[in-house]
Amino acid sequence: FVLLLAARATSRPTMASIDKDKQLEYNLAVLKRRDAAITEVLKMAGHVVLYQFNEDSQSWDLKKVEGSLFVVARTTAPRHMFVVLNRLSSQNLVEAVTAEFQMELNDQFLLYRNDASEIIGIWFYSPPERAEIAALLQSLAAQALARTP
Repeated sequence: FVLLLAARATSRPTMASIDKDKQLEYNLAVLKRRDAAITEVLKMAGHVVLYQFNEDSQSWDLKKVEGSLFVVARTTAPRHMFVVLNRLSSQNLVEAVTAEFQMELNDQFLLYRNDASEIIGIWFYSPPERAEIAALLQSLAAQALARTP
């Protein structure tokens, strides 16, 4: 009898999983309004803040970009991107994850070099999210490289 109740309890979706599914569905709709080619949210981070490395002063400058980060799949090239829905302005950050995408993970940031050769650091409120997003981006870049003729 106890095992039956335990099995029943685990087969039902929890309120938290329903809320997360609804949130992802809502976020996908918001992202699709900005880019109709987006088909899926692969992973998200609740809150990130972006910094840019200043090579002249050898220091990090705060960019005016912070918000939720989404790694998305698209129907057209580039097939994968990450998007930060900026809470500070209407200018969202959008970066393609291609065969040329370079990134590095350290204790504080996920670092990458953008198309303008700027070094960008993404600080994540949640360290586990930083590790998960980094692993996914690394995998997507490797897949893109494997597809390159």
